Amino acid sequence: MTKERQLKIAEKISEHVMHILNTKGDDYANNDRLSNFKSVASMINSHPLNVCLTMISIKIARIVNLLEKNPHFESLEDSIDDLIVYSYILKMMNEES
Repeated sequence: MTKERQLKIAEKISEHVMHILNTKGDDYANNDRLSNFKSVASMINSHPLNVCLTMISIKIARIVNLLEKNPHFESLEDSIDDLIVYSYILKMMNEES
């Protein structure tokens, strides 16, 4: 695959991830997209970064599991997209703190 093709794919991924952040964020959080992570961290006496890292770990475990079977509900692509979104959220949390 050429560099140009790779960059086009990366651009498409970035656009899709921004769409997910915007639309799913409306379902999962208020104006502060990090609010759920902060809320859960408070409930379990932890830090929002730890909550996000836990969610990333769960997504990685799911991806590994999906590599060995055909999914019935969430595709491998969906799980990878979610992992990218959680990485964006982790970066935002790190910037905030």
